[in-house]
Amino acid sequence: MVVDDDRDLLWLLSRVLRKKGFHVQGFFSAPSVETVKKIDPAVLFLDVEIGGESGEVVCERIKHSTDLPKFPVILISSHAKERLRETAQRCGADGYLTKPFNLRGMAMLAKYYVSRPPAI
Repeated sequence: MVVDDDRDLLWLLSRVLRKKGFHVQGFFSAPSVETVKKIDPAVLFLDVEIGGESGEVVCERIKHSTDLPKFPVILISSHAKERLRETAQRCGADGYLTKPFNLRGMAMLAKYYVSRPPAI
């Protein structure tokens, strides 16, 4: 699952992950907990600045929901690396990528998280 309000970047990220064999659901705005539950993603790439609601708030909601299975959330942002790392720690994200990032590295990160045993 990929969430980014930049339509071009969302298209590119989705395309790269699909070419690596992933089934991708893309969203231009923050998905609800119900939507996330329906999709049941193996990993979520979540932009920090997605308009209306911040990715940090969405991450916190997902990580603290008792209705969702545990899955990795990776924040993506153009914020400075240190600031993004702090945001990821605050909201409970499993990792982060600072824009611009290597697309092949993003796909490798997705494979890494998908192959890990689920968090308990």
